[in-house]
Amino acid sequence: MVVWDFAKQKRILTLDPRESEGEFPVVSTYAPLVFSPNSLAIATGARSLPGPAHRVILWNAATAKPDKVLRGNNDALVALAHSADGRTLASPSLDRTIKL
Repeated sequence: MVVWDFAKQKRILTLDPRESEGEFPVVSTYAPLVFSPNSLAIATGARSLPGPAHRVILWNAATAKPDKVLRGNNDALVALAHSADGRTLASPSLDRTIKL
């Protein structure tokens, strides 16, 4: 996943889901991405093959390295959203559940 500064037409950073615990291969047809309210962290959705290992990866925005992997979604993630204070992350999935 690449994060761009469109105003400067410049790549800011590249997030590589394979760095999250060395899981290969990582495939996602749609990967939601959201910055934390303070812009210090990025959350992305990812899925590993084989199997339905749907997860959220929390990234350090300054280093582009994964800080934590959140597991528990049973189907593809459709979005990600932070609370206004940045303390809660919601990850709704196609199985009609929302993990907080």
